[in-house]
Amino acid sequence: MEQEQEGGFDGDSEHRRRRFHDEFTGFVVENAPALVAFVARSFPRLEADAQDLAQDAFAIVYARWDQVRSAPSPRGYLFKVARNRAYDVWKPRAVVHLTDDVWILDRAQHSGAIDDVGGTLAMSRFLASMPFTRRKVALLWLYHALAPRDIARRLGMAVGTVKCHQQRIREQARLVYEAEGAASPVRAG
Repeated sequence: MEQEQEGGFDGDSEHRRRRFHDEFTGFVVENAPALVAFVARSFPRLEADAQDLAQDAFAIVYARWDQVRSAPSPRGYLFKVARNRAYDVWKPRAVVHLTDDVWILDRAQHSGAIDDVGGTLAMSRFLASMPFTRRKVALLWLYHALAPRDIARRLGMAVGTVKCHQQRIREQARLVYEAEGAASPVRAG
């Protein structure tokens, strides 16, 4: 026994490691299907990444397993980690899509306050003519149909500021489209 301890082998710690591993493996087997389904259902745009996000969440929980396993709800903690990880993955994609990609408006996803785009090029020119912050508001409002409160929360600004941007967007749309002899696609009100 002394020889084993001198060589760095400790039977007690090996037993603890094995128990730790078996306990966590059981936790993964029990929760993996539900976690993947939760991520896929809660974040439809990340459905293809659901298994990767679940694996990331398990890796984070594994690193903290000593504290997590004694928590009141390890499963709840796991799902919270997965949700936060999904937000971390989704948010940069959404910001890039909403602010940088003004030249391509996907009509299949369009569900906002635009009556009839009437031409992607005209709308692209209209959006490109706006200051950057107003363009973000316009895309979140017109393209993704978010309410002023949600836009304010996502962009970190006051609701009144968002409503002011919306009013200026309406005015600018009216002027731009009247100059081209077309009706503004932005709904009033």
